[in-house]
Parts: sequence; structure tokens; C-alpha cells
Amino acid sequence: MSLHTLFDRSAAIAYSVNPLDRVSGQREDEAFIAEKLAHSSCRFFAFSGDIPLLRIRDGGHEALFDREEIESFKDSRQTIFLGLQPDGSAVFARGFDKSLVDDLAWRPDVEAMDLRSLAMRGLVAPGILGELSTAKEVLDWHQRHRFCANCG
Repeated sequence: MSLHTLFDRSAAIAYSVNPLDRVSGQREDEAFIAEKLAHSSCRFFAFSGDIPLLRIRDGGHEALFDREEIESFKDSRQTIFLGLQPDGSAVFARGFDKSLVDDLAWRPDVEAMDLRSLAMRGLVAPGILGELSTAKEVLDWHQRHRFCANCG
């Protein structure tokens, strides 16, 4: 097996593709984040606990919600800036209580599905799957690390 073949195989790992620009130099700039959050092009990944929520539209699954759609869900726990898509639009992760899944069960346009099932079924593009994975990790980290380990 050649080295080239090994690299080709590693590129097939489901969560390895993430096209977001994390703009690390501006992550602490509150004005920048507020501007991106207020812009009509921003999109949101939604999580009920640690389960991604998907829109069902025209028989397909979409992971990104616009502002109006995300606001239709109640009791947001946290909103975190993830980065910019290649077109410059901002992407945020919004975490909700795990009970939201039960509240949305009656809606035919929303489905909850774990990341592994999403990857195995190929329901979203690889780049979106990588972004969803990052969103889940960052939301989980913020939930578990509410205080600084050094200063409390």
C-alpha cells in the first residue's frame, strides 16, 4: 500500500472535512460577533441535548436553520459562533434542552438524528457533517466547562 493510498483513505473519514474559517483573531471581538449574528445570511445548527436537529425539505435533510426557523424552537441554552462559510456567511451552533426532541415530535419538517446515523446514511454533505461534528464538540465543551479550571 502506497503512502498516497493511505492519505486517500484518511480523507474518507466522515468528520474530517470542515470548510469553516474559524477567524480565531476575531472570536473575542463582541462587535464582530454581534454583527455576524445580526446579518440575515447567518445560519444555525440546532442541537437538542447532543442530538442534531435537521429540517426536512423536499424529501431531503438540511442541517442549517435560518433565524426565523431557529427562533421557532423554545428555550435556547447557548449560542456559539463557529466560523464563516466560504461565502462569508456566519455559522452558529445553538444548544437546546434535550426535551426539545419530544416537543418537536409532532412537526413533520424537523427530525432529530445522531451524528453517526447521519454519517452512515449520507444524509448531509461531508463538509456539513464536519461542521456539525465541530458544533457538537464545542457546545459540549462549553456545557462541561462553565468555569475556568484555574481561577473558578
